[in-house]
Amino acid sequence: MIIALVIWLLRKIRPASKMHGRKSLVVIVLLVCCVAKSQEHEKLYSVMYKGDDIGTVRLKQSNSSDTFHYRIISDINTRFIVKICVKSVEESVFKNDRLIYSTVNRTVNG
Repeated sequence: MIIALVIWLLRKIRPASKMHGRKSLVVIVLLVCCVAKSQEHEKLYSVMYKGDDIGTVRLKQSNSSDTFHYRIISDINTRFIVKICVKSVEESVFKNDRLIYSTVNRTVNG
């Protein structure tokens, strides 16, 4: 899908800029390589409790060739006798299906 958008964009730009021959081929190859090399996906979820929105959880996944990077960011604010605020960041990096790096940072009422 992304490659189709790049080709469409180049067809729109090409008449305006008068690029022909090798220059346009180099631009196409560089754009395709950049797009194909790394991909990033992001999802945003709302955290609900008894019908109320109390926070968010964001999931990010990015990969380039054989390296995968996962990140989960959560921000929860609720009241249970006292006010509770939890902010959390969890990261993992895998290379060749092996865990290279992992960390968890959680702040409660801070």
